[in-house]
Amino acid sequence: EDYTDFWKERWNVSVSENGNLATAEISFKIEKPGNYRLKVSTSDLAGRSKVVWKNIIIAE
Repeated sequence: EDYTDFWKERWNVSVSENGNLATAEISFKIEKPGNYRLKVSTSDLAGRSKVVWKNIIIAE
């Protein structure tokens, strides 16, 4: 399996807040066709965490 870490300090990550909701956006490019799994995780100051996996299919 190939793993790529998309979190890089040099990247411009957009974070917006609306009340108790925060939205983070990051752009990335997938250049090779195939089946991918995107893993997103977060945690709060109390130590609770959440992990979500999304399947991405890039056709040839």
